[in-house]
Amino acid sequence: MCLEIRSSSPSQVSLLPETVWNVKRARLEGVQVYVETCPQYLYLTAEDVKKKGPWVKFAPPARSKETVSETWRLLQRGLIDIVSTDHAPYSKEAKEAGLKDMLAAPNGVPGLETLLPLLLTGVNEGHLGLEMLAAVVSENPARIFGIYPKKGVLLPGSDGDLVIVDLKQRKRIRNEELLTACGWSPYEGYEVVGMPTLSVIRGNVVLEEGEVVGHEGLGRFIHRLSP
Repeated sequence: MCLEIRSSSPSQVSLLPETVWNVKRARLEGVQVYVETCPQYLYLTAEDVKKKGPWVKFAPPARSKETVSETWRLLQRGLIDIVSTDHAPYSKEAKEAGLKDMLAAPNGVPGLETLLPLLLTGVNEGHLGLEMLAAVVSENPARIFGIYPKKGVLLPGSDGDLVIVDLKQRKRIRNEELLTACGWSPYEGYEVVGMPTLSVIRGNVVLEEGEVVGHEGLGRFIHRLSP
């Protein structure tokens, strides 16, 4: 299970869930350190690796169901600061090289498009509350990167970023329906419950009724500041 420990130094170390308690102790001693995990460590297990092979090859590798359950519990308790996602959209051809030799497939999976539906499913399953979801994907990252309250919150003077979701909407993740150019997902066949229906960036609607309506060039680079 990957729990990435981020400190104020450039080094990063991927660790197991029990290390979260070491982080808590370190914070009590004044150490500036953050804990991050990703959706694949909340949903995919070692059994999935046996079944799907290179399609779920990432580093560190998936762990046991028990570790997944413990990570959800730590997340709900507020001991994990961020849920983010790597996005490694290798081509199908590159991943298929691992069907004969697992070592031939590159590490990593695409994850941007499925991040919020998976976490909303976690809300519906009782793994975490909406407030915690908003914290770990929006407010906490904004604070850590020093861009709060411009980002991560709705306050006077903030950028006006907003996502509206339908917690009851069900959808099955299908490779052929993905927007990502790589055309595949490690969550192919998963049924998610909860989907974004409207997304607004700086007051501009970029997603409406599940369809992308934003245009190229709308994004802006945000400089990281000291938290």
